[in-house]
Formats: sequence, C-alpha cells, structure tokens
Amino acid sequence: MTKSGKKSKNRFMKNARSWRSYLSKGLTIAADILPKIPKRRDPLLQKTVAILSIFHSVQKAFIPEHVKNPLRSMIDSMGLVEANNEQFVRLFFDTELFKRFNVDKFAISDYTDVHLMEDDKLGTLLFVETSWSKGPLPTFHHSSDVDFAEILRGVWELYNNHIHLTVGNEDGCNKSEFTTFADIGNPLYGSAAKQIDEMIVRHKRFTENNVPRSYMFYGQPGTGKSSAAMVFAGRLGRRILKVDANSLATAHVKTLSFLIEYLRPDFLIIDDVDKINAEKGLPTLLDVLQRFKTEHSFASVIMTANSITSFDKGFLRPGRIDTWIEFAMPNSEERKAILENYLKEAGVVLADDEIAKVVEMTDGLSQDYLREIVTCFKHDKSDDVAKSIELMKSLLGIKKVETAAKTTLADAAAKFAELAASRGASLTELAAKNASIADEIKSLKDEAEGKQ
Repeated sequence: MTKSGKKSKNRFMKNARSWRSYLSKGLTIAADILPKIPKRRDPLLQKTVAILSIFHSVQKAFIPEHVKNPLRSMIDSMGLVEANNEQFVRLFFDTELFKRFNVDKFAISDYTDVHLMEDDKLGTLLFVETSWSKGPLPTFHHSSDVDFAEILRGVWELYNNHIHLTVGNEDGCNKSEFTTFADIGNPLYGSAAKQIDEMIVRHKRFTENNVPRSYMFYGQPGTGKSSAAMVFAGRLGRRILKVDANSLATAHVKTLSFLIEYLRPDFLIIDDVDKINAEKGLPTLLDVLQRFKTEHSFASVIMTANSITSFDKGFLRPGRIDTWIEFAMPNSEERKAILENYLKEAGVVLADDEIAKVVEMTDGLSQDYLREIVTCFKHDKSDDVAKSIELMKSLLGIKKVETAAKTTLADAAAKFAELAASRGASLTELAAKNASIADEIKSLKDEAEGKQ
C-alpha cells in the first residue's frame, strides 16, 4: 500500500472506531435522557433541572461531521470520484482483475467492508460491500487518473477474445454475467460464402477511412446468419463482444457504453433483435447504435433477425443500419456440398444417386436439418430417414408436391417432344394443332404448382 493509502486507512480506522464508540455512547445517553423528561405536573424548579440535564446530555452526544461519516471523510481526503457501473464491478471481481492491485480489505462496521485497491500506474479504486449486497455495490469510487482501458485489457485474454454479456434482473437489481463462447462450427457454402467475401472487401474500404459500419443479417432460422456473423467478424477483427437482445431491455445505456468504450471490441454482435422488447429494449438499441456512430467509431455492429417485418420505422431509418443482408435457404448445389461435408465427417457412405435423391427431398430445409439427416443416416435405414425428412418438412409447413403429377407432366412432355421430332414440327406448332394436349399439360402444371 502507498504511503498516502496507509495514512488514509489509519485515519479511517481511527474515525471508524470513534464512530462505533460514539454510537454506543449515544445509546447510553438516550437511555439516560428518557427518565429525565419532566412531567406536566412537576414543579417549575424540577422541570428546569430536568431540561438542563437533558441539554447537557445532548451536548455531550454532539459528534463532529468527520466522525459521523468516516467513509465520506476518507473518500474526500483521497480526492476520489464517484461512479456507478454494475457491469464493471462484476467483471472486475469475477475475473480477478483486482489481483493487479495492492488490495486492502477492512471493516468499518459489523455489516460493511471496504475494498481499497491501489496501483501506481493503474490508479486507485474503492469498493463498498455490505453483508446483504451479495458482493461489492455497483457504486464505487476511483482516482481521477485511473486507467480503465488498461485495467480491462487483460479481460480479452481470459475470455479468448470472445466475451458474451448477459444482463438480467435479480431482486429488482441488474445482474450481469460474463462468459465466453466458441466459434460457430457451421461452414459457409455457395452464395453465402461468396457474399461474405464480397462484404469483407467493401467493409475494409469504409474502415480504412474510419467510417463505422452497422449490418443487419436477416432470414429464416437456420440460414447461417449467426455463422456468417462470426466468420465475418473473425476475419476482420479479433475481439468480439456479444450481447443478447433481451439484455438490452435491462441494461443501462451509460453502463453499456462505458464497457464498450474501455473494452474496445472490434465487433459487437446482437442476435435476434426482432425479439427485442419494443418498449424497453428498442430505445436502448437505438441509443447504442447512435453512440457507435459518434463515440465508438472504432467498432462495427452486426445484428441478426429472423424477420424484419415487425421493426419500428425509426429503426429502418438511414444511419441506424448501413447494410441489409438477406440469407436464404440453401439451394440444391449448396445442399449437396453441405451433405457431402457432413457425410464425410460422420463416416457415412452414400452412392451419388442416393445423395442426389436426398438433395431433392430436402428442398426448403436449412443446414441444421441437413446435419440431423446425416446423423439419422448413420443409425437408421434409408426408408426411416426418408420418413424423418417428410416429417421435418411437414412440421415446417413445407407442402409435398405430388410425385404422380410430376411424373404425368414429365411423361406428357416427353411424348410431346417425341411426336414433334417425328413429325418435324416444333413444340409450339404441335401445341397449336393439339390444343387438348397443351391444355392437359397446363392443367398438370397448375396442379403441381398449386401443391407446392
């Protein structure tokens, strides 16, 4: 502990002992005063003596201001500044950042402890903890020269450059939880991979000129939005801060902004913003986006949503979100690549015609479903897997196109082409001569499309 710290502590302990002593004396004096209160019928002389006795007791009980509040006296003498940030306090103690300081913990009462943290380079921090607060209080004090950025720098190493912040409410108070998260393992294929490559090139053009960017990745569940966000952020930066959309309804803008300012992430990822509480969470999100443009231009924001139809018009205004990227279900080429990759990982061997059949059957299913289908192939028979695929599509509301209609249409088209070739006529000419066949084909086509 520094000399000034030891001196302040000694003064503090002396004041604390005095405070406890005077409190004890005060209770004794109060017990002494009560019997002295004169009654209405007492003689004048007796009343006068009783009043003088009470006055004397009160005078003796007078306590100087610095003894009444020794903690305030210590804070003032050290020139500390008050701050309130539950997220910083929890992160500071949960990650053992305090071990970089000279730590001194002492009691000022039977129910209150003080944590005094001092370091010549980092500055001074003072935290108060009560027996009922379940840890240090969110209000703390610090020296004016404290280096918050340097204090929090080591957090990224502890969380492998991936910090996940969740803010909840417990007993009416905010409670933050910090965890790490792994890179999402789903690979990107086809148009999704190409889209990310193109976005990275564009993003670099903006950031080279210190222009912050915000992105919205939207599409049906399982289309690879979160995977793409991780790939995109991972290829452009190292430090990723992830915040649940629901946490924005509880988190305070100033405390979140404080954390972002001193953690200095390369990317902030907010998943499922379409599920955010419109009344409580949306104002916080809009404020955060604005601050990224004006105060946190060192970082970029990526948001994901399953649907954008429910968004408030103010959210869609230019300046809030710069780039909108839609993620669609994988096409047949992408499904084939995804299936072949998962089959190889699972050690499952399927013939080319079997893979082609599965690709056709899985139209409308996302990458997560394709992974599950490969798992089924490893343990089930092909017929059982086919039933599972149909069940998946049924639960998702994907209607099955009748195979019979497709076959009839294909057969009719084949016969039509054969007749045209044998007679040396074009399909159009033959259709004009055989209106009934053309009507049959159109009817079958409309029937097939209507069942999709």
